[in-house]
Amino acid sequence: MVHFSTTTLVFAALISTGFAIPTRRDVSQVDNDISNIGLAVENLNTVIASIAANGTVGAAGSSDLRSAVIGVENATTVATNDLKNTSPLSDADADTLIQVLQPVAQDVVDTLGELVNTKNVFDSAGGDPAILLGLQELQSDTSDFQAALNAVIPADLNQTVDGINGQVNNAFESALEAFGDENN
Repeated sequence: MVHFSTTTLVFAALISTGFAIPTRRDVSQVDNDISNIGLAVENLNTVIASIAANGTVGAAGSSDLRSAVIGVENATTVATNDLKNTSPLSDADADTLIQVLQPVAQDVVDTLGELVNTKNVFDSAGGDPAILLGLQELQSDTSDFQAALNAVIPADLNQTVDGINGQVNNAFESALEAFGDENN
C-alpha cells in the first residue's frame, strides 16, 4: 500500500492548479485588444452624440451610456491583462502597437471632449454623479493599461508612448474637472 502525506497531496494540488503559468500573449493579440478598445470607445461616442442630439438623457440613454462605459472598461481590462502577459516588445512590435494606439487614443480624447460639451444635458438630468463615477472608473482602467504598456515598451519608445498617454490623461483630467471631481 502506498501512503501519501498530506503535504505531498497539497503540494501536488498547488502545482496542478495554483501555479499555472499564464499563457503568453503576442503582439497580434494585444493589437486586436487595442482595436477592441477603439470599437468600444466609438460606441461610447455614438451614445454620447445620441444623447446630445436628443437634448435629454432619459432612462434608455442612461442605460445605453452605462453599457457603453462598461464596454470600454471590459475591453481595457482585457488589453491590460494581455499586456501583463506579454514579453517585452521589440522596437518593431512596439511601433506596430503605437500605430494602432494613436488613433484609439485620439478617439478617447475626442469622446471625452464630446462628453464635456454635452455636460448641460447631463446637468439637467442630474446625471453628473453617475458620469463622474464612470469617468473615475475609466481613468483607473486606463491608468492600469498605461502602466502595463509602459512595462513592455522599449525604453527608446517611452517618450512616444508617454506623449500619447499624456494627451489621454489631460482629456480625463478636463472631463473629471468638468463633472466635479475635486481631485482634478
